[in-house]
Order: sequence, then C-alpha cells, then structure tokens
Amino acid sequence: IKDNEAHLFCYVTAKHYLKNESGKNVWTVVGTYDIDLKKEEKKWIIHSLTFNFKYTSGNEELPEMAQKKMNN
Repeated sequence: IKDNEAHLFCYVTAKHYLKNESGKNVWTVVGTYDIDLKKEEKKWIIHSLTFNFKYTSGNEELPEMAQKKMNN
C-alpha cells in the first residue's frame, strides 16, 4: 500500500468440472493475478486486474462442451 494505491498478488488454481461421456470431467487452469486498487471515497476500487497464465491440465475441451450444453 502506498498512499491511496495498493498492489495485490495471488496464486490461482481454478478447477472446472463438467460430467461428460468421455469421462474426462475436469479442466484445471493455473496462474497468478496482479490486482491494482485505488482508494476512492473511503472504498478500495479495482483499477486493473491481470491474469498471468501459467499452465492448464486435464480436458481442455471442457469450455467448448459447456458452451454447447448451454446452447441446447
């Protein structure tokens, strides 16, 4: 924190699950977030949010499968 600005950093692992016929039901995305905040009227407001992708594992087709499921 410096004056009315702050920088946050965090590690992220997001596991996505969608049961499907292939049996490959999980897709994992790993990375970090850089978050910049500014204090405005006694509230911290997100000024920027950046996801820094590291790697993915599992069924990388899961997002497309989920989209198709939503459209049916």
